[in-house]
Amino acid sequence: MRTVIVDTHTHVVAHDRQAYPVRPPEDGLARLTWFDEHPVDAADLLREMDGAGVHAAVLVQAKGAYGFDNSYAADARAIAPTRLANASIIDMQADDRLEQLEYWAIDRGMLGTRLFDIPPAKPSWLDDPATADVLTTAHRLGVRVAVCVLADELPLVGALCDLAHDVPIALDHCGFADLRGPATELFALARCKNLRLKVTTTLLEPVLEAGGDPRDVVERLCEAFGVERLMWGSDYPQHHSEPYPEIVELGRYACSRLSADEQARFLGGTALELFPELRPTG
Repeated sequence: MRTVIVDTHTHVVAHDRQAYPVRPPEDGLARLTWFDEHPVDAADLLREMDGAGVHAAVLVQAKGAYGFDNSYAADARAIAPTRLANASIIDMQADDRLEQLEYWAIDRGMLGTRLFDIPPAKPSWLDDPATADVLTTAHRLGVRVAVCVLADELPLVGALCDLAHDVPIALDHCGFADLRGPATELFALARCKNLRLKVTTTLLEPVLEAGGDPRDVVERLCEAFGVERLMWGSDYPQHHSEPYPEIVELGRYACSRLSADEQARFLGGTALELFPELRPTG
């Protein structure tokens, strides 16, 4: 299997802040600074990808920068639509959430959506039967679904997967589980056959810093979930403490004990199943 690398978790921000003003949310999400410290727009990201041997990337709406205004992530894909996919965030606590989903998908051409629950909503919508309407609508529109939660909410992800039935759900950052330990609540989700895990730098680097081996983490995830349900992501440039090529190299290293076919699956194959628009044509 040819190794085509797809970075499933990137964020971009526009350099033109008049056209695309930064709007950090005021809902309890910690004020982030990466988009001021190390702003990367879509053209910058493509140059970084070219230098690191990455074929394609998913532009994940950065709530910490833009809140629910997905305008830049929507527009940015146009610079290279065969190499970039994009994912919106909608307000899951809003009465018009289905209309928001349809607008960003139909009117603005966004291929995915990110069900974002940080800080956790009270009461939670993750296990609310009414959330099935969002999942059904996303499936009808062809919108790929990801969920972003903190580790304490991982038990509710199982309920969300049950509501989704066969609709694939990608879990951002493995739910921020601490993979230096047993991560019991993450591994309990192996029963959810429609769940995919984004194994990102956010999870791998702490293992390395603690003196562990990220290859052990990936092998452990493979044993529980199967490599066909795992996909790599950088979290760049929110994560920017190393140059992008080094971040990519960490992803390569983390799966280096796997067979060549399994490495290809981890680094891009699973992502290309979810986003066939990104398959190389040459």
